[in-house]
Amino acid sequence: MLLAVLVAASLAAQQSADSVLVVVNGRTTVYHEVDLERLPRDSARISGHGEAPQWYAGVRLTVILRRAGVPLDTTRGVTVSERLVAIAADGYRVVFSLGELAADLGHTPVLLADRRDGEPLDAAHGPFQLIVPTDSHASRSERQVVALVVRTEPPEPAPGLPH
Repeated sequence: MLLAVLVAASLAAQQSADSVLVVVNGRTTVYHEVDLERLPRDSARISGHGEAPQWYAGVRLTVILRRAGVPLDTTRGVTVSERLVAIAADGYRVVFSLGELAADLGHTPVLLADRRDGEPLDAAHGPFQLIVPTDSHASRSERQVVALVVRTEPPEPAPGLPH
């Protein structure tokens, strides 16, 4: 997993600002801004520190991951190895459990946003800003996402243990 994250971070550094890499079990897909504009849109409200709430518009991470082939069937349970690492342009990483992102768990939508209060995000934060409305740490959200790395394969059994 660490190797996949490092490779994705290296590839992401070479990408233009209008694309996001999605790496699923080592297979890479590039989503350009125009690709994401074609996906179903959603919105999320986030409150700043003492500031008026703002509305962000974008695409749910669950939609992007499903299109990239990530199984988000929560009826089978989510294992420890099933993680999503969102890598920001500055190298900052946010790790999610896939269970956190499954739409049917009723959690607030996590978005890759490209608009705030109806206006395009400025170049410093976009076009793909990670929006986690329930997160009280605003700094976690205000970053440009350049790669999403997922590993859904079951973990390798420890040597000497039965399968």
